[in-house]
Amino acid sequence: GIDRNVKVLIHIKILKNGEIKNIRYKRRSGNQYLDDSAKKAINKANPLPPLPYGVDSYEVGFIFTPKGVL
Repeated sequence: GIDRNVKVLIHIKILKNGEIKNIRYKRRSGNQYLDDSAKKAINKANPLPPLPYGVDSYEVGFIFTPKGVL
């Protein structure tokens, strides 16, 4: 079993066209499976819809846990 209290924080940059770039771990969980799964989930979502007019890029962080995304 995996510790239900572990979490991984990943930071990304979204380009104007919706492409995800600069996927970086800000904090690893200590569980390689959770860390890899979180990164794979972000890669599967690539590309996102284009950003609204006038927005050149956007940076955001996600917290992944064994229960889901916070």
